[in-house]
Amino acid sequence: MSEALFEHLAVSDPLLLIAILNDEGRAPSDLTFAAEIAGGAIADSALVRPPLIKLLDHASAVVREGAIYGLAHHLDSLTKVRIELVAHTDPSFAVRTAAHECLEYDAETLVAKLVADNMPAATTKRLLKPKP
Repeated sequence: MSEALFEHLAVSDPLLLIAILNDEGRAPSDLTFAAEIAGGAIADSALVRPPLIKLLDHASAVVREGAIYGLAHHLDSLTKVRIELVAHTDPSFAVRTAAHECLEYDAETLVAKLVADNMPAATTKRLLKPKP
């Protein structure tokens, strides 16, 4: 699936995008993009937070990292505790770094830091997109 389709679903059919996040058979690249886009574009934290938290246990590091970037827009105290655990225990250095940054910065500052650190333009564009 394309990133553009995920962006469209976030606005037109967020429940379908959430269903995609819950589909364990999806390709890691699809789940990663879907997680980042859902987190940045769906304003309803109660809807988007549970599947993103579930993705923190995914076998693929890129999926876990995408979930963290999505969760950066939906932090509550329990989510922060969960991300803190990831920051200290995840086997992937990139995931641990993303988790530390998520906890250290608010979502807008985190995006600015990622831009400064040369994150790919497509990813930063998704993260910068304001919530509807």
